[in-house]
Amino acid sequence: MRVTWTLSTGATSYKVYRATSATGTMIYRGLSTGTYYDDRYATPGFTYYFWVVACRDTKISVYSTYDSGWRMP
Repeated sequence: MRVTWTLSTGATSYKVYRATSATGTMIYRGLSTGTYYDDRYATPGFTYYFWVVACRDTKISVYSTYDSGWRMP
């Protein structure tokens, strides 16, 4: 399942977080230097919620608003 987002000016990487509900505990999934992240461990047919944080050096943005999606079976 691929999660995509819009480039944030000045960001050099992005941290991706996932939860099983919009109010669930966010778990760090990985780091990306582009504007997408492939979550290869998502269970097919199950809905997930994702947040992204833009990073540059030691600075980080606030969490994005969440987006949800599911992996095709």
